[in-house]
Amino acid sequence: MNSIYLSVQPDSRIQRHKNGIQLINGKKVDYPCVKDIFDLPLQMYFYDLNHAFCYVNKTTAKVNGFISEIDAIGKTIFDSVSRDSANRLASNNQKILNQQSMHIFEESILRKDDVFMEGISFKFPWYREEKLVGLFGCSFVIDSAQTLARNLFLLTQTGLLHFPKSMDKYYFSKREKDILSHLTRGKSAREIASALNLSKRTVEHYIENIKFKTQSSRKSELIEKVYGMF
Repeated sequence: MNSIYLSVQPDSRIQRHKNGIQLINGKKVDYPCVKDIFDLPLQMYFYDLNHAFCYVNKTTAKVNGFISEIDAIGKTIFDSVSRDSANRLASNNQKILNQQSMHIFEESILRKDDVFMEGISFKFPWYREEKLVGLFGCSFVIDSAQTLARNLFLLTQTGLLHFPKSMDKYYFSKREKDILSHLTRGKSAREIASALNLSKRTVEHYIENIKFKTQSSRKSELIEKVYGMF
């Protein structure tokens, strides 16, 4: 389906659907409005199945080096970042489309003007009339633990981060649960140590144990697996 037919109306509501999202019309206050979501100081965007932008906010346009939101429409990630960066992003996007499930990625990009950025992306399959038509994403650049915590809080407030609770899948001690609670709010090991009156090394040891239990190799993977538990 060509992106020209995938128009997004600002007053549409974003509803969780299956393992992704769909846009619905109406004024249901239970679901966030596209305009309100896209006004947040985070990168918000819709891609079609060919990785072309269908709808973006100002932050996305700026981060990707486009002149404006309108300038980004119909452009692909290959138009704004280096080929290596675009291939990595396209691979992550394709994972969403193939598995039809939400994933969190740690992503880095090198723009064509040599600006380098690293961040975290939350990406959801996008459905229309039960058909997969693209993906919806939210990304933000990480420059500090405080930035991560603030942006996770903003995204949580939208109601989009709805993970099934699966406490029975893993067993965590009380101390591990305390650490995970702080970790999923963007706190660093040093900040967690201070809050729990532990040494930084002890906290790092707990985190490594948690990663082993959940078979997680990266922080983004760990957050994805346990976020809904806390």
